[in-house]
Amino acid sequence: MEIRKMTEQDLTYSLKLSMYAFQYELPDSDIPARIDKIKHHDVFGIWDGTQLTAKLNIIPFKVIIQNRSGAWVELQAWRPIRNIGEEAM
Repeated sequence: MEIRKMTEQDLTYSLKLSMYAFQYELPDSDIPARIDKIKHHDVFGIWDGTQLTAKLNIIPFKVIIQNRSGAWVELQAWRPIRNIGEEAM
């Protein structure tokens, strides 16, 4: 397994994983616009060979509440891969 920051070419795999994890379909015509939206995110993937098994989106923004700043993070994984982790526990 390898953890690495995803390149622009990897973002299609990222979208497929998001569609699976959140159970939605995105028309092929909308994919380029969605990729343009997530280009500025820091997206890291866990790869098993050529298969993306999980990903982490770090969405940069600046908000300060009571002198603390924050960020938005999303984490998705394919269900069969998540189940392997559950069985190991």
